[in-house]
Amino acid sequence: MIALAQEFETVSYPLLLNFGNPLAWDDSTDHNGRIIMMFTPKVNSAGSNLLGFVQSCDLYRPTDAPQVNASNQAEIFYARVVMDTSPTSTSLNGRPQWRRNMPSTLIHESKHITAFAERFADPRPAVNEEVWLEEATAQVASELYGRAIHGNGWRTNAGYTGVLECEVRPGTPACGQGNFVMGNHFLFLSDFLQNFERKTILSGTDDNDIYGSSWMFVRWLTDTYGGANEGNFLRGIVQSVTTSGVVNVTTPSGKTWPELLSQFSLMLATDELAGVSAPFTEASWDIPAVYAGYNRDVTNPPPASPLALRQANFGTAFQASATLRGGGAMLVKLGAGSPSGTQVLDLHAMGGAALPAGTNIGIAVLRIQ
Repeated sequence: MIALAQEFETVSYPLLLNFGNPLAWDDSTDHNGRIIMMFTPKVNSAGSNLLGFVQSCDLYRPTDAPQVNASNQAEIFYARVVMDTSPTSTSLNGRPQWRRNMPSTLIHESKHITAFAERFADPRPAVNEEVWLEEATAQVASELYGRAIHGNGWRTNAGYTGVLECEVRPGTPACGQGNFVMGNHFLFLSDFLQNFERKTILSGTDDNDIYGSSWMFVRWLTDTYGGANEGNFLRGIVQSVTTSGVVNVTTPSGKTWPELLSQFSLMLATDELAGVSAPFTEASWDIPAVYAGYNRDVTNPPPASPLALRQANFGTAFQASATLRGGGAMLVKLGAGSPSGTQVLDLHAMGGAALPAGTNIGIAVLRIQ
């Protein structure tokens, strides 16, 4: 536990400053200059896969309202404890898996505290961030911790070998204790990609895949539109306390939501293809290499190419229909056809009717030669 705390103090806490000040509201809570981490079996009992959580009501005074009368009035989060002391345990209740998973949990939950503290401390009327974006930026926080221990960096196009493989092979001598940081990011993203037309990055607590899909969106957004300073861009999102959700990604990027959604969706299909450049590539991760590595190394692995996209030949007649959720998309790849052929693309409502005036449904086309 001491080693875990020391690592948080020296490695993780400085990384939180990329999002704001975790103690921005401390003078109005317990005024102790600390983030409190309460490890309790209550968290174990709350869910077999639950590692930790934060309650924003803990930043209120218990006397502020009846709904927060149980507030601890502190920057505090709650995390699971070791309940199985067997050295060979493979459950999250056992020491080996607890130790591998907890470092990234500490910074993830502390990033939530940072966001809440910034909202409480700002004198402007604040609104709560939407779930998808709040969780996405918390996943970016744990990603930054992963960089610190794995050695990859911002916009370094990291793959699997030499970076993520230690999370899968914790017993390898060169891998140390093999802290598990990015595995969940990419496994949740894989499920999103495999069910692409049924998913949206704007989901809430109903879809755990946002821990991968929405994270990747914010990672791509930061890589593409973050300028020269990653922290400045991330703080711009987190500290935009009077707005939330889509507005907090369109404003710092200077792009409309349809532009961002179309660029991100196309990037998922074109990352690492020859002749493709930003915004249709992901600069920090070589996505195909990552999944090729997981597919090779993991028991019950994700597909080497998990993205579900439709295919047709250029210059031929085809029809593709789908019911999409807000923030969702369909991807269609038109393969090589006649070099002198033409292709008409027609977008209309189900049944062939014209789309209503003012609709935000549209087509984005990327030609690759």
